[in-house]
Amino acid sequence: MGYIAVAMMNYKMFPLYRIEKAFLKNKETALRRISSINGITGTVLIQTCNRVEIFLETEIRDLSDVIKAWEELSGDRKLSQDVEIAWEEEAIRHLFRLAAGLESMAIGENEILHQIKEAYILSSKLSLLSRDLRSIFDEALKVGKRVRSSTSLGKKRISIAEMAVEVAERILGGLQDRVIMVIGAGETGSAVIENINMRNKRNLRIMIANRTYDRAVQLANSFGGIALKLDDVDRFLPVVDVVFVTTSAPHYIITKERASKLEGRSTLIFDLSMPRNVDPEASRIKGIKVITIDDLREYLDEEASKKLEDIKRAEDFVEKSLENFLEKRRRSWAEEIISNFCRMVEEARKEELMEAIRILGCDEETAKVMDRMSKAMIKRIVGCLVDNLRRNLSSIDRATIELILSDYTKKEKSPETRISQ
Repeated sequence: MGYIAVAMMNYKMFPLYRIEKAFLKNKETALRRISSINGITGTVLIQTCNRVEIFLETEIRDLSDVIKAWEELSGDRKLSQDVEIAWEEEAIRHLFRLAAGLESMAIGENEILHQIKEAYILSSKLSLLSRDLRSIFDEALKVGKRVRSSTSLGKKRISIAEMAVEVAERILGGLQDRVIMVIGAGETGSAVIENINMRNKRNLRIMIANRTYDRAVQLANSFGGIALKLDDVDRFLPVVDVVFVTTSAPHYIITKERASKLEGRSTLIFDLSMPRNVDPEASRIKGIKVITIDDLREYLDEEASKKLEDIKRAEDFVEKSLENFLEKRRRSWAEEIISNFCRMVEEARKEELMEAIRILGCDEETAKVMDRMSKAMIKRIVGCLVDNLRRNLSSIDRATIELILSDYTKKEKSPETRISQ
């Protein structure tokens, strides 16, 4: 069992334009590359619209090779200056809070639980999920579900998609009689359309553009709207009041050139993509207001302030769950270390016994007596040590246990411990 760590960059540390530079474009390639580094025994990558976090099980405490690989894969040469690393209890606490929705920009949202599960499944599929990481992620997913079922946090959740729709309504005084375009028919795009329909029951005019036209048609049929091919966006953009851009394209969908066709017309553009799909220069064009995920934070913080009691209950639940899990985990790795220690002690006992019998030329009966005597001595000496370690697990960390037992398991004999004739 190695050490658990997380190397991360997220919206709490940096604005999104900084995080997008650290994005790993091909998750499978990144996972395989990082997992191939000497000492890394397990890897899970959680990458969302506002975070890149790599959870690791490692036999070494130096993650410089991991950061170097991340830099090369993302092309972000300043990554080593900005990435934050948490170890063991803090890394596991972060994952539990993440699963509970407490680290989300939209506190309590459900999407993060789905994203963690997807990351877990991908690592498992690639055989990159170590036994310890599997156990930790299994527990994190359970904690996330229990927080939502046992507190009001999940019942009052608000997603980034829902917040974007609400902000659009605040700015425009409602979306009735407005012409709306949603670019991207994935999870976020679908959530935007669903929220628009839930909040506005009449006079809705929605256009849905997507790279895969059939998916746009499917959404248009489900919610009522017009399906467009991406090539049709330029033709209809000049009549649109609100645009929600929700694709995962690696380039700008709304370029400055495309946005310039809207000059002088009052148009609201929401960029809910990561990396950003709207050229920041578009906001300089007269009449255009661009709102990014970063801009939504003040609205989301306002929502979070209404949930303080729910957040406190969820945090207490997470801490209690973490405490119970860490106690089980501590006992698990302690028993593993103690078991290995006892096995090595027994091997040493047998080795010394056989050497003593050979030197003394003992008969069978004497050999049996010596065997019983050596077992009794080991039990009295080692048994006391092991019992004390088990009783004091809560106050002794793993490194200390390994250090205490290391002297007992040295394979090389000193001259003083050799049996000589």
